[in-house]
Amino acid sequence: MLRWSDDGTVVRAFRGGGIVFCDSRDHIINAVYRLLGVTETDFRAFVERATRTLPLQDLEEPELIGVLRDAAFALGTAPPLDPPLDLTTRSVKSGLGNQADEIVAAAIYERDDVLIVGSRSDRIGWLVERSTLTAPAVPLVKYEDSYFEGGNAKVGYGKYFEQQAWRLEKASRYVGRIRATFALSEISFAVRPRLLDVGSGYGFFRKAAADVGWKHDGLEVSSHAARAAREVFGFETFVGSLDKLSTGAISGTYDIVTMWDVIEHLVDPISALKLVAEHLRPGGVVFVRTPNVEAFERDIFGWRYHSFKLEHLYYFSALSLTRLLEKAGFAILSLSSDSHLLSGLIGNRVGGLAALLRGSDFFVAARRT
Repeated sequence: MLRWSDDGTVVRAFRGGGIVFCDSRDHIINAVYRLLGVTETDFRAFVERATRTLPLQDLEEPELIGVLRDAAFALGTAPPLDPPLDLTTRSVKSGLGNQADEIVAAAIYERDDVLIVGSRSDRIGWLVERSTLTAPAVPLVKYEDSYFEGGNAKVGYGKYFEQQAWRLEKASRYVGRIRATFALSEISFAVRPRLLDVGSGYGFFRKAAADVGWKHDGLEVSSHAARAAREVFGFETFVGSLDKLSTGAISGTYDIVTMWDVIEHLVDPISALKLVAEHLRPGGVVFVRTPNVEAFERDIFGWRYHSFKLEHLYYFSALSLTRLLEKAGFAILSLSSDSHLLSGLIGNRVGGLAALLRGSDFFVAARRT
C-alpha cells in the first residue's frame, strides 16, 4: 500500500522508502481530478495500481503505456457496444470526407448515445450519434453560463472564473511562444501587432496580450463569456461565429489570429480557417491549439481521455491537422505537442512523449501563404 502525504501545497505518495508520485495540490485538483472526472479516491487507486511493479521511469514506452492502461481499469470501463458495430459493412463519413474504419471511443464519459469513429489512414476522428452514425443533427452543447460555470468539466470548463490565476499564467506563456515563433521564423513582427483571438472566452489571453502592448480584438460565440470579458477586464467582444468575418462585421486584417481550443468544435473547420486566412495580412500567422487523437493519454484512459467531450466534433493527429491547415491556405511554421496530466506520476517522461507528438494537445503556428 502507498503512504500519502499532503502538506497543502504538494502531494506525495511513497512506496517503501521511495517517492512514486509527487505533484502540486493545485495541479491535482484543478487539472487532474477535473479533467479526468475522478475523485481523489479513484485517482489514488489508479496510482496504487500503476506503481505496484517496476519503477515507471525504467519502462520502455510500450510497456509504460500498457502498465498505465491496466491501472486505468481502476477508474471504470466503457459501456459495451450493444449490438456490436461493424464499420466494414457501413459507409460512415465525416463532414471532411473521411471514411471511418475504426471505433476510437465507444462512449464519452457516461454518455453511450454518441461515439467517436475514425479513419486510420487519414488519422482523424469525429463524433457521431450512435443511432445514425452521422454528426449530431443539432448541437449537443450550448455555450452559455452552465458551460463555463456549471461545475462539470466533462462538458465545458467546470468553474472557469475560479481558474483565472493559472489561465492568465498560461496565457502569458502563450504570448512568449508566439514571440519565439516569429523570432525563429525570421518573420517581421510589428511593435504593436494586431491580434484577433477567436473563441476569446472571458478574455484571459487578451489580457496577457494587452499587458505586452498588443492591439487585440476578441470573437466569441457565447454572449455570457463576452459579458464576463467586459465585466472582468473591460474588453468589448464581437459576439457570434466565424461568419462575422465574412459579413464585414469585423474589418481589416490582423498580424496574428489565435484559435485556442476552437477548431475541434467547428462543423466545417476548413471553411473557418479559410475565412481566418482572408483576415490575416500577407505573412500573418494563425496559432492553433487542439486535442491530439494520437495522445498517449488516449491510449491509457480510452473513453475517459479528457479531450473526448460532447462539444468536440473533430479530433486531429499531426498528419490530419497539417493537411487541414494546408488545404485552408497555410504553411506550417511549427508543430509541437504538450502534456501535463501525468507529470506527477511519470515525471520527465511526459515531456519525452510530448516531443514525439504524443502529447494531449497540439500547439501549431501556420503562416498564410
